[in-house]
Amino acid sequence: HIRVCGPGATMSLASLAFPHAEAPPGCVRITTGTGFRMDGRLDVELDEGFGFTSVATGVWPLGSVVIDACFASLSSVRLHNPSSNGWAGSVRFSENGHFFRYGTCEDCQGGDLTDLIALDGDDDWVEHGTYCPMGATCNVMKRPTVVEFVADTVSDILETVSDS
Repeated sequence: HIRVCGPGATMSLASLAFPHAEAPPGCVRITTGTGFRMDGRLDVELDEGFGFTSVATGVWPLGSVVIDACFASLSSVRLHNPSSNGWAGSVRFSENGHFFRYGTCEDCQGGDLTDLIALDGDDDWVEHGTYCPMGATCNVMKRPTVVEFVADTVSDILETVSDS
């Protein structure tokens, strides 16, 4: 369902339903933190393999779910906050819609895990580990599972051996 609230037209995509009994691969859950000043502006775009599409934008209150949805294919998530009203929360990914893991931010400062990530249009949120200041757009991706990591490593080794 889609919920639109207030004069600022804050939009929330929460729990998109699919006709399949099983959730498709590529679930994302973005939640606003509950700590002091974590509520704020956040814009979210998703790439399902065809380029980025805006899925949520607005000012998110403490503890609110920005998005909790599954997609047939999910390459990455792009986060942006153009305002000085900073936002902080978590970004988690799942392949089955049940077990969620924190993602990794490719171009954030102060760290890369998205268990707590802050975005702000200025630079006054440095107390958080992972942050995206000055209105920058940051790309967040799911971390590879152990199986994916081992498969990629074995593939790289076999490619190196065959090139020798």
